[in-house]
Amino acid sequence: ERKKKMTKRLLSSSATRNEVLKLYKDIVRTSKKFGSSRDPQTGMLLSETLRNSARQEFENNRWETRPEKLVELIVVGRECLEEVEDRLGKKVRGEPRPPMPSTEPHRFQGEGYGFGAEGEEGSEPKQ
Repeated sequence: ERKKKMTKRLLSSSATRNEVLKLYKDIVRTSKKFGSSRDPQTGMLLSETLRNSARQEFENNRWETRPEKLVELIVVGRECLEEVEDRLGKKVRGEPRPPMPSTEPHRFQGEGYGFGAEGEEGSEPKQ
């Protein structure tokens, strides 16, 4: 349903560009909410991990021109961002964090924070 609504909205290239820019800005804003929290495995700031993973995904798909693929990428990006925001909100409120879905790798799941290149078509998940 969400994909159908977005497809109608993204028929023009300027609307697509605006939606992609809005998604990226929203990711950067969300990453700032992590403050000085660090990934216990790598020691990197979670905000840096999120921004770097998102930037890599955007760069990997920079030259994508197929409207259906662009809509799919935007919808998946939005869903992942909502999941990250939901998890962050629960952490701030002190609620237990549900486990990350890991039954099937999909785009934007890298580093376990909702974004990354794992599951990219034609690539093996990172170990």
